Amino acid sequence: MPIYEFLNKNTNEVEEINMKISDLDKFKDDNPHMIRHFSTLNFQDSVSLGIKRPPIEFKEGVIDRIKRANPLNRMESRWD
Repeated sequence: MPIYEFLNKNTNEVEEINMKISDLDKFKDDNPHMIRHFSTLNFQDSVSLGIKRPPIEFKEGVIDRIKRANPLNRMESRWD
């Protein structure tokens, strides 16, 4: 079940509520003082940040297979 964040307009607090997607519309209708709140998310992983290299299996199993399947593409990898 997804976790939704709502801003309570009465208390000005953000509340996390765990509910089914099918229950979301009914919840919003029953709680007009609560509005959806979307916090900022930062998705970064250590590979894209350059902190570490991906496993050699990834390069050999995925990147090299893509290169072989597309011989006209001059795909460059930052890990070559």
